Amino acid sequence: MLERRPFTVPEYRGFRGWLTQLTLHTHKPVALADQLIERLRSDQIIVPPIQVVDRLCGEALARGTRVVYPVLTEPLDDDARAARRTAHAARGHADDSNERRLLR
Repeated sequence: MLERRPFTVPEYRGFRGWLTQLTLHTHKPVALADQLIERLRSDQIIVPPIQVVDRLCGEALARGTRVVYPVLTEPLDDDARAARRTAHAARGHADDSNERRLLR
């Protein structure tokens, strides 16, 4: 007979951290929910109501966004800026004023 554990607050917190790491690879809530349910089943933990799954995935997505956003919006260093210009020129695009405006 299978013994399943209840889904408790410590599990909630642990899975929230695990899901937050997954949000660095996907931003799709359904994919996160699928992964969570699969993991709960493999760990033999009772799957909580869908409202809890929804809240848990939503919190993980919000936390993941707070991790990724600063990285994506930090200014480019000189090497990255030069590499961007080289790639842009290789595609045959002229250096436009919009790029200069964004890099300020």
